[in-house]
Amino acid sequence: MVPMKDQIKIVKDRIARAERSYRNRPEETLIVSNRKRSVQFYLQTEHGAKRTYLPKKEEKLIRRLAQSSYDKAFLLAAKSQLKMLETLEKEKAERSAEEMYRMLCIPFEKLSVTRKKLVKPYILPTDDYIAEWENQDYEQLTSRDGMAFFLTEKGDRVRSKSEKIIADKLYREGIPYRYEEKLNLKGVVVHPDFTILNVRERTTHYLEHFGMMSNPEYCRKALIKIATYEKCGYRMGREFLCTFESEDMSLDLKMLERVIEDFRL
Repeated sequence: MVPMKDQIKIVKDRIARAERSYRNRPEETLIVSNRKRSVQFYLQTEHGAKRTYLPKKEEKLIRRLAQSSYDKAFLLAAKSQLKMLETLEKEKAERSAEEMYRMLCIPFEKLSVTRKKLVKPYILPTDDYIAEWENQDYEQLTSRDGMAFFLTEKGDRVRSKSEKIIADKLYREGIPYRYEEKLNLKGVVVHPDFTILNVRERTTHYLEHFGMMSNPEYCRKALIKIATYEKCGYRMGREFLCTFESEDMSLDLKMLERVIEDFRL
């Protein structure tokens, strides 16, 4: 769960951005007229004077007008959320960041399809946020030539049957993940088996599958790796997740269910 102080920081940051944009707003407002085969835009003063038609060449002004209207609605919602969060913080209460994000998305989601195309939201709707996260380029561990691999349902090449089981489970549950993305732990470079997105909280977590725990040297390195995560602030069971396997103990599917339980939508 995202701490209350961090939620407050997120809201304050978005308020600051919206206020900078809103300070430079045009005095007029935008009127959108949807025709059967086209959309037309008009400029209107706040006093309701006669509308002035805006041709396509005025796209920059059209976008500024649309953004101004969205900024105003967003600021109302964001300041209301900030007041709520600050009250909860004083009461030492907790609340999922999911509710905060949901409320901050409303001003954008209420816009018409046409207006949505004209503005830049300060908080992306969930589906757009997931798409942006999944489409980001990332540095992946280089595959070793000649090494056996297993093809997942998502199309990733993973290094073991158990990793395929985990990847396929995440994929079927609709949990966004990246395979072996580079992560710098205060100078120590690692490639977690899975980087997972908690969609509701919009936080990133790391899942390592330790599959050769019967091997003493492998086990020693695994413990060092776990300790490194912990020292860097990744708490086991929260930001850092683990599954295990050995010669006489296969991947526990019930344990995997518990590990990813909080990530389901």
